Amino acid sequence: MKNQIFFSHASADKELVERVIDFFVSSMDIHRQEIFCTSMKGTLPPGKPFIPSIQRAITGCNAVVILLTQAYLESPFCLAESGAAWALNQEIYPLTVSPITYKDLERTPLQGIQCLDLQSKDDLEILYDRWAKCGIASRNFGVFQKGLNQFLSDSPMDVGISRDKKGKVEPSQGLKRYIETLEMKAKRGDLQSQFLLGYMYSEGILVPLDERKGIDYLREAAGQNEPAAQYRLSSLYYKGIAGRQDFDKAFEWEEKAAQNGYVPAMEGSGVVVQNGVRL
Repeated sequence: MKNQIFFSHASADKELVERVIDFFVSSMDIHRQEIFCTSMKGTLPPGKPFIPSIQRAITGCNAVVILLTQAYLESPFCLAESGAAWALNQEIYPLTVSPITYKDLERTPLQGIQCLDLQSKDDLEILYDRWAKCGIASRNFGVFQKGLNQFLSDSPMDVGISRDKKGKVEPSQGLKRYIETLEMKAKRGDLQSQFLLGYMYSEGILVPLDERKGIDYLREAAGQNEPAAQYRLSSLYYKGIAGRQDFDKAFEWEEKAAQNGYVPAMEGSGVVVQNGVRL
């Protein structure tokens, strides 16, 4: 069964994660096997490196749920997961837990993304409506309302209290080691590391903004026929980032991404051809 939902969370929030997943299963008729969550037993294969499993799951899912607590914002690995979801243009649903609000996301890859309050009836109804329309959740509003009322009447969810100052996200040795590991893997030709670093450096996500370095990493991934990297390069050339605008290269990379089955590029190429910009 395909993983429809990738659930990104901090290990410290395991108890709350279990409650949220129980809510999804009981009120939206979502099967547990459709949720990729590392804290769920059996999700990760024993005795094998777990990062490739996470990479495959976050690439192939239909929606990414992010449980935004203070522990999440203090975890370099969690922020890397959110950055990967954003870079892959996935459908992201950040669920904030008091005292975290959207203002705490200004220094994260989630800046500018609309958040939903996990303690808000209206916001959870918005989430359900969206998932029902796209086929992730079953459309049975009566069952959902019953499960929603039960979920909100349970114990308070004030688990996001910072150990220091609310919303404070400081650079850590863990983050530095994570970036260094990505760079070592990218030098060895690891495609996903090249793409992720390319996006991070070209946007200044978790690393200092370095558009030229970002383009270099994206070129390496694009040269290995990574369609998401090809599409990203197309966008950078079109906007003239880290150099002059080059529409020929922009169209070239978009066409390659479309040929490799990348849906946003296929849609973009169709619009270009229909308007006679390029034949």
